[in-house]
Amino acid sequence: MSINTDLIAVWHLNEESGTRYDSVGSNHLTDNNTVLYGAGKLGNAADFESSAYEFLSIADNADLSFGDEDFTIAGWVNLESKPAGAALAVGKWAAVNGEYLVFFSTVEDRFKISVDDGAGHRGSVTADALGSPSLATWYFIVAWHDATADTVNIQINNGTANSASYSYGCHDGSLAFEIGNDTQNAYFWDGSIDEVCIWGRVLTADEKTWLYNSGDGRAYPYLTPSYGFIV
Repeated sequence: MSINTDLIAVWHLNEESGTRYDSVGSNHLTDNNTVLYGAGKLGNAADFESSAYEFLSIADNADLSFGDEDFTIAGWVNLESKPAGAALAVGKWAAVNGEYLVFFSTVEDRFKISVDDGAGHRGSVTADALGSPSLATWYFIVAWHDATADTVNIQINNGTANSASYSYGCHDGSLAFEIGNDTQNAYFWDGSIDEVCIWGRVLTADEKTWLYNSGDGRAYPYLTPSYGFIV
C-alpha cells in the first residue's frame, strides 16, 4: 500500500495570506479575516489570532464529509495561548448535528477528537498520554475514526494513542469545513497550524511513524517512504 492511498487533501499552509491551496484536490480554503503566516514546522504555517476571529474554510462537499467510515486527520499545531472553552484546529462542527472535530479543550487541558452521528450520540477521546500541552511548542496530531473497530482515537508526537469505543459513526452533514475555528461556537485557534492532511482510511502505525519522522515531519508529495510502500 502507498501512503498516498485514499489521501483526500493536503494543505501545506505555506501561503503568506489569502487562499490556502489543497495540493491533492480542489479543496482550497478561503481566508476569513486575514490569516497571515509565521514560521512553520515545514516551511511557513498559517498563523491565527483568536482576537481577530481568523480562520480558513470551505463549504461542505463530499470529499470532506464522512458517514460511518474510516478517516484520519493529521497535522502540526502550535498554541500561542489557551483560549477559554476550546480552540478548534480542524473540523466540521456545531453544538447540534456536529460531524468531526480535532481541537484543544481548555477545560480538560488536552488535545481531543470528537465525532457526532447527528442523532444524539457523540464519541470523544482526549490525548491523556501527552497530558497538558505547552505553549509555543509544535505537536504532531493524528486523530482518526475506525469504523471497523468502532473507536475514535488520538495520538500526539507518535506516542501512545488514546482510544475510546464509539459505534455510531459520523454524521454526513452540510457544515463548512474549517481550520482555526468552529464558527457556530466561536472557538478560535490562537497560534499556528501547519501541514494538515486528511485520508479516507486509518493509517498504519508505520505510516504515522514515518510522517512524524522523529519530530522533523514530512511534507507532501510523499515520494520516498523508507519502509517499503509503493508510491
